[in-house]
Amino acid sequence: MMRTFARIDGGVVAEIITIVSDVDSLYHPDLVATLVEVTSADPVPGERWTYDGHAFSAPATPAVSEAQALSLRDSMLSATDWLVIRHRDQADGGLEQTLTLEQFGSLLAYRQALRDLPATYINMVGVVWPSWPLA
Repeated sequence: MMRTFARIDGGVVAEIITIVSDVDSLYHPDLVATLVEVTSADPVPGERWTYDGHAFSAPATPAVSEAQALSLRDSMLSATDWLVIRHRDQADGGLEQTLTLEQFGSLLAYRQALRDLPATYINMVGVVWPSWPLA
């Protein structure tokens, strides 16, 4: 059975470890003492989460200015420009397209969601960024 542990360092999750065998037989007792089993945790904590000895807390979202959020949004859009251009060039040239129509549609929806962010959030506070569509 696979088991998942959070290694705690100074009250903060330093890493997540998943093992198949007995943790005591794999690691030194000093390391084992820093592990907290999270196999059944919901949600499973990640790196930089805090642990108070009883419960995990997600890290605070860093404050981002509106200008920083818009700059990041613009960078995310720019990072996908080449995918759109390649797809359209392949289509115009009658070439086999790297992206399926479904993937291309997901990419366009992602880009539109990025463009819609300023209208969705007041001063870009609490922005939830759209997920990368081509995973």
